[in-house]
Amino acid sequence: MMEFKSPGAFAAHLQRTLPRLTEAEFAGVRAGVEMWRDEAKAVLGDYQRENTGPFEPWQELADATQEERGKQGYPENDPLRRQGLLHDNIEASAEGREGAMGVPDREVKHEYQENPVNIGEVAEALEFGTRSSPPRSFLGMTAFRYGASAAALIGSMVAAALAGMTAARRRPAE
Repeated sequence: MMEFKSPGAFAAHLQRTLPRLTEAEFAGVRAGVEMWRDEAKAVLGDYQRENTGPFEPWQELADATQEERGKQGYPENDPLRRQGLLHDNIEASAEGREGAMGVPDREVKHEYQENPVNIGEVAEALEFGTRSSPPRSFLGMTAFRYGASAAALIGSMVAAALAGMTAARRRPAE
């Protein structure tokens, strides 16, 4: 633990560490949204029925959907995962103190559809549901589940910089 002989010595320390604090804060935001991205990718393919917060637990895929998936050569009961297009398009970005995780509006080609689809629109329909499909939140639910962990990660990186140490970029224990 660092000790200072006077308030002036502490103030001098803060002035010296200010650039590292800002850098650590920005790095923490980047690490936090990257953690969210990785966790959002990890939920695809498994029914999310626990710890969903304000989001509806995922319903079973309809029988017709399961049958269609089987005919296309995919596992019948593997929600939100076929070719990996959704998984591969979940992105994270950070600029300063702001970070975002999501799926961009981008045209992608499905191997079983003739025309490209906008993967951002697909993600929106999955997240919020449609008239014929229930919502299966994977972005909002991830933010709900791991928001406190992301904040703790940012805090640990800033605290380490304040103490003159380098913080490990790993997820804090839940």
